[in-house]
Amino acid sequence: LWANHAYQIFKNPDSISLLAELAIKSNDFSAAAKLIEQGRNAFPSDSRFPGLSGIASYKQSDFSKARKLLKESLSLNPDNL
Repeated sequence: LWANHAYQIFKNPDSISLLAELAIKSNDFSAAAKLIEQGRNAFPSDSRFPGLSGIASYKQSDFSKARKLLKESLSLNPDNL
């Protein structure tokens, strides 16, 4: 629920990615997924969102999905290591 409110307040990629990162660190993967989806839809060329999704997938032991998403993030921004 708070993820939806946060997106309405902070409609910029920096704030959305920070909130998604905090959700991942708190193991609130549902909120993280909502924020990441909103960020990806609003800012499709921002490599942080597939990267964050990859990190969340990794933390949930979905390693094949994590690998795919992290590769996508690197394809959007090869300097984002």
